[in-house]
Amino acid sequence: QRGAALLLFALAGLILGGTFFFSFAPNPDRTGRAPITTDVMAQARAALIGYAATYRDTHAGESFGFLPCPDTNNDGEAEANCGAADVSVVGRLPWKTLGLPPLRDADGECLWYAVSGRAKYNTKTAEYNWDTLGQFIVQDKSVPAVTLAGAQPHDQPLALIFSPGPPRAAQNRAT
Repeated sequence: QRGAALLLFALAGLILGGTFFFSFAPNPDRTGRAPITTDVMAQARAALIGYAATYRDTHAGESFGFLPCPDTNNDGEAEANCGAADVSVVGRLPWKTLGLPPLRDADGECLWYAVSGRAKYNTKTAEYNWDTLGQFIVQDKSVPAVTLAGAQPHDQPLALIFSPGPPRAAQNRAT
């Protein structure tokens, strides 16, 4: 009668506004974690580039640029053979082979690694040189599919390093 209803509406609006505002605020558990993942991915990238750049030095009679096979049995070592030539393979980053500590993302998960079938050291493709094209097309939800269809062949990477992030509901990841 003397503004009590207005006070109740203002209080209800404040509660609803606060709820709306904080529902879009970043999860405090994730704050500051992206730089950790970025740092370990940069270490992995540098190690892979170093491996490719020195491949001929450590493998007599070979050319530069070959990359290790992924680790598919979770021992940190690159597999000796990772399938047929020109067939891409996905697994975990072979951190021992690259001389790295076990790299983990901000969620404590091992980094994953995909190598183009043309760049893996075993089984090698028939022709591999500076002009060899990768076999991956990286898609981004902000890039229209029409743009991806017109992507240049040299935009296709020979390898990818990625972070799986936290487990989602209903996922069961073995250690």
